[in-house]
Amino acid sequence: RIMQRYLLQVEQNLQQAETELGDLQQLKKGSLILCASDTTACYRLPRILQEFNHEFPGVELIVRNATSPRTIGLVRANWVDLGIVTLDKIPSELESHPLFPRTDVVICHPHHEVSDRKEVFLKDLEVYSCILLDGNCATRQILDHMCRDSRVNLKIIMELSSVEVIKRFVRIAAGISIVPEVAVQEEVASGQLVSLKINEYRDHTPVHMGVIFRKDRYLSSAARVFLDRLAQM
Repeated sequence: RIMQRYLLQVEQNLQQAETELGDLQQLKKGSLILCASDTTACYRLPRILQEFNHEFPGVELIVRNATSPRTIGLVRANWVDLGIVTLDKIPSELESHPLFPRTDVVICHPHHEVSDRKEVFLKDLEVYSCILLDGNCATRQILDHMCRDSRVNLKIIMELSSVEVIKRFVRIAAGISIVPEVAVQEEVASGQLVSLKINEYRDHTPVHMGVIFRKDRYLSSAARVFLDRLAQM
């Protein structure tokens, strides 16, 4: 176990050295490992990734998919260069930069009982079947916290790890859900789904998504350029 610990440190140091030497090539080669949630990877990153790949074709860009808590763990363990997470309870050894506010909304079928409303209280939802993200997702953790504060007990009939799957169930009127607003903009615009604001969330401290990395980690030129691109999201 002692040897394994030191060998891991050696391996990470060699990777850092390789990264720094690669910077001498002025972004002609190298790699960047990024980790983000389904929602961020699907709805926020494609354009940035496409532009980065076009501008720096020699840099290998690796995108991993994980929930915010899992991403924080991967960044802390030095397995990824940058992580995009919900900025809540970030460990002191990580540096964080806010990128954009995150907003969660209720979604339902256009013919659902609450579809004609603009806003609901969490208490209003207790009588309806809910299809929610599982407990590993930031959206669900925020919701659980709000429900405890409001003494609300939702009727959960399904817990899923994919927003895309949840949207399909809601579109066939199998239940309602609470998901990131950015994930349903197209369906709401086309009339396939209806979104509603949540009253309790208005008075809650706004939650931001942001980029994180280790304070003691060398940031490659590729990572610094990508940070600049993220700041323009």
